[in-house]
Amino acid sequence: MITLCCTERLRRLLRVSLSRDEPATDSTLGDWYANLLTTRPKHLAICVNERSLLVVVVPLAPYSTFLARFRAAAAARLQQIPAPAPALQVELEALGTVQIGRTRSRSVLGSLKELRFLGQVHLDAEPRCDPETLALFLCHTPMFALTTHWPWLEATTLLGGDLAQARRTLLDAT
Repeated sequence: MITLCCTERLRRLLRVSLSRDEPATDSTLGDWYANLLTTRPKHLAICVNERSLLVVVVPLAPYSTFLARFRAAAAARLQQIPAPAPALQVELEALGTVQIGRTRSRSVLGSLKELRFLGQVHLDAEPRCDPETLALFLCHTPMFALTTHWPWLEATTLLGGDLAQARRTLLDAT
């Protein structure tokens, strides 16, 4: 189980209630944080992993299926990490149950705010950019809150994956 820590504005928009108890996550990568990224004509949610700062961008509408679409996008992102299959399986199983919670880490919120701003600038420059392309662009952004400075490398390190392969993937993408 993981917690999707949503900002208050996003929680109000989704009309979801908070989980009463917030047990520890079953995931090595930790919980995910989400904030609203308003664009025209659609609204998006930018979601960031707590420990690796990997990014997924999910359209908000329809609200009733938002959590299912978040799970699918996060699972697709995790499967792109060059990590051992057992470690990835644990992460994917943790995504099976997602509860909504309050944001707790000011550090992750600061990184999320930076990524949200960068995403808005990117969408202003390329208005036809789809959510997956935007998320990949943000995943390839160096983040100095990380020890490796790159979300892909951080996730690979945390999951015990092949760093050489992750570096090659990162260089190919830039």
